[in-house]
Amino acid sequence: MLLIFDFFVFNTVEENEYISKIIPLQDKLYRFARRLLKNEEDAKDAVQEVIIKLWEKCSMIDSERNIEAFAMSVTKNYCIDKLRTRHIQLVPIKGIFPTQKSLNPDIMLEQKEEIEIVEQIIATLPAKQRAILQLRDVEGMEMNEIAKVMKMKPNNVKVNLSRARKKVKEKLEAYENGYKNY
Repeated sequence: MLLIFDFFVFNTVEENEYISKIIPLQDKLYRFARRLLKNEEDAKDAVQEVIIKLWEKCSMIDSERNIEAFAMSVTKNYCIDKLRTRHIQLVPIKGIFPTQKSLNPDIMLEQKEEIEIVEQIIATLPAKQRAILQLRDVEGMEMNEIAKVMKMKPNNVKVNLSRARKKVKEKLEAYENGYKNY
């Protein structure tokens, strides 16, 4: 990913410290934006825009505040605004269930098919549940951080995550039992 920090000149210790906290977040912000926007280039643009916004607010952000949660929240809001202006749907979450490396092509094909089914099932979830699944199960964020990003109460995050997981499990079981309308 292109680092936009090459274009800035850092004059203060605070600015250098802030950048040292933001650079490690770029990949996580990109993955989140990619899931929401369904387009690699749009996701890269989104991350750059978010980093610029964070840079502009650098002096206003309290050092005790969770910068990661704040950055994820800014990313989510930017992506949602972009989606609203383009009238497109949120992308299904990919990569939640990584494949195991195997030399057996049959097993690899079966794993690939299972992942595709899970992705299709996740795509049927409401956008909020998909985003919460992404933040918790892929990005590994804590419930309180997700609550800040999603601007929800922690209990509501838990409920939405539980419902999303339950729905995925039910539909996957229905598929495995031979029901076509999972």
